[in-house]
Amino acid sequence: MAGRGVLRVGTVVAAPDREVPVDGSSPPVAIADWDDDWASFVWLEDGDLLITSNLRTKFFRLPTNGGAAKAAIAFDTGDVKGRPALGTSLPGDRGVFFGMETWGPRGYQMDQWLLDAKTGKATRIIENAGGATYVSTGQVLFTRGTVLMAAPFSLDTLAVTGDVVALPGTMRAANSWANGEFRVSANGTLLAAPGGRLGTNRRLVIADSTGQVTSFGSDRRAFETPPRVSADGGKVAVIIANSKGTFETWLAELNRANVRRLLMLPNADCAEPVWSWDGVRVAYMRTARDKDDGIYVQRLDGSGSPLPIVKRESMDVDMAPTSWAPNGDGLAFTKIVGGKADIMLAPIPAGGGLSTPRALRATPNSERDAHFSPDGRFVAFFSDESGRGEVYVASYAGGSLGPAVVVSNGGGEQPMWAKDSRRLFFTDETDKVLSATVSATPAVTVSTPVLAYDLKKLRVNRLEWDIMPDGRLLAIQKGEDEDDVLAYNVVLNWFDELRAKAPVKK
Repeated sequence: MAGRGVLRVGTVVAAPDREVPVDGSSPPVAIADWDDDWASFVWLEDGDLLITSNLRTKFFRLPTNGGAAKAAIAFDTGDVKGRPALGTSLPGDRGVFFGMETWGPRGYQMDQWLLDAKTGKATRIIENAGGATYVSTGQVLFTRGTVLMAAPFSLDTLAVTGDVVALPGTMRAANSWANGEFRVSANGTLLAAPGGRLGTNRRLVIADSTGQVTSFGSDRRAFETPPRVSADGGKVAVIIANSKGTFETWLAELNRANVRRLLMLPNADCAEPVWSWDGVRVAYMRTARDKDDGIYVQRLDGSGSPLPIVKRESMDVDMAPTSWAPNGDGLAFTKIVGGKADIMLAPIPAGGGLSTPRALRATPNSERDAHFSPDGRFVAFFSDESGRGEVYVASYAGGSLGPAVVVSNGGGEQPMWAKDSRRLFFTDETDKVLSATVSATPAVTVSTPVLAYDLKKLRVNRLEWDIMPDGRLLAIQKGEDEDDVLAYNVVLNWFDELRAKAPVKK
């Protein structure tokens, strides 16, 4: 299935109305339709692109000269399971660095691995690190938190051969658990944004239609991922990474100043929370890359053990709960296989135990993020059936969906309902939240969407919001340190400093 973009090759600078080659050569040319199944990629010295696929469990070569893609190869990381994200390659295509997250005694960590692109065999090179990059001085550079590190690295043995050295200065890290980012050129110019660790001073806020902002509680924390509001608007489930980097679900309440922990496991993420309509239970996704991964349901009062509803079938499958059916039909969730998403419905067994899900909407296209209206008459969802991602709405009755009607125009995602079941909100591609009115008389119709909230002006990341019952915006507002980068630190001839601080023994 073709994706929503096109992969092009060329060396260009962008102008408002055109792309201009900087070397005087021909304009960039399309070499393939971008597939939804593809993820990270790196350009190899031999001209091929190395692209991850199958939820990043495999990779393949795509020639840039117009040849056919090569057969996919599975990542061989032994007993360690994860989803690799390709980084940089070694000279002569001796190997490709990639990052892969794992859980262990220290909790969540990102490790740097080295891939043999011919066989798929991978070796863990550096633990607790990000952005591994080999430089001509004979070292591998990487970050741990906000600190830039260096270690001698042999191109013959493809291994670190000496002590790790911390270098002066700090790198900007995007959140409480991420590693900092940097770039270094072939001639020794270092580029990095200042700022240190970000994302630790966020707050939950409510914005009204005039843009007036008030706090939802007084806590400032490292809130992450979209917050989820209960049906009565009095409670918010939100994600915070603990000191080991593992996602926990926390509870904020309208009449309580501080948040409190709701869901946590020592070596697994508890994320993607979804409220039941009566506010008594929370569904969530448990993720540790093991046999117990899946969608669970927990009572808000903490009584009883978490009940597994749907287990992940394999590492090749991804899932996320999205919405409870108000009439008790079950829990809607997204299931992704091979880059293609389907909307599933899982009945909740009265006596506990695993559910037997069925497809609520499964077509040759990708559909996900289904949300029932509070009155249970509609389901809003995302689909790429038009060739780009848009928000759709369909009637719901008797466990089935009616014909889908497009809501957005020019791109949209993350549909959310107000309590009246008529106002539907979504994000467009310019980081604005639009709203449209849905009617079912005589058939489903949708009004032209209008601007409701400007997320950039509110200092909110594009998907980190939800809708209160009355239509106000509930969002995670970024800390003041997370504003746009206005300056970069550029160090010329940095290799001279690197040789002095971290010499390589001959």
